[in-house]
This record gives sequence, C-alpha cells and structure tokens, in this order.
Amino acid sequence: MCSSVAANFNSPSALLLRMASDPDSDVRKEIIQNDNTPVAVLMRLSADEDLAVRCKVAFASKASRAVLQKMSTDDHPWVRLAVAKHSNTPNTLLENLRREPVSYVRQASREACSKTAEFKK
Repeated sequence: MCSSVAANFNSPSALLLRMASDPDSDVRKEIIQNDNTPVAVLMRLSADEDLAVRCKVAFASKASRAVLQKMSTDDHPWVRLAVAKHSNTPNTLLENLRREPVSYVRQASREACSKTAEFKK
C-alpha cells in the first residue's frame, strides 16, 4: 500500500517527505522516482543506509548538483559510479572522480569528461 502511494504522482510532497522515513526500502525507492518528490527529500535519501536507495538517488534525473556533490564522496563505489555517469554532474566533480581509486569509477568520469569536451566543440 505505501509503495503505491509513494509512486502515485498525485501524492503531495509533504506526504512523500514523511514517507522518506518508511522502514521499507522499496517505498523509499518509489519516492525517488516520483515527480512530486522535492530535492530536499533526495538530499535526505542520499544518506540512506540502503545502498540501492542511495544508487537510485544518484541516478535520479532530479538530483541536484548539491545532491551529487554530497554523493560523490559516498563510501560505496557504485554510488560514486552513478554520480560519474549522471548528466547533471559538474565538471569539477568529474575532475575529482578522475582521481578515484576504483578503476571503473575513474573510467566513467573520464568518459563523462570527454563527452563534455566534445559538446563544447
């Protein structure tokens, strides 16, 4: 029931904010995909204990630069990989991720940097 409310695009943002504390990670993941979810909720969920929730936030199209900045230092490399692949990630973060110790995160940030350079031409 909670999961369907979280996914419902008619759910008010205040309700989604309260539901961001739901113990069911599936509910929290549905909230991330809802267009009514405020960026402040994404910021809150960016520190979620569940890796899948954090990854989903990092891939969310609504993820702001501030959310991506925070997530670029996440303990798990999958989250940092999602940040490197996100279209809203600023070049300064991509440059930082190019020095990442995990090779696949480093590679993704290099690819993103090269795409950004291609678009500027």
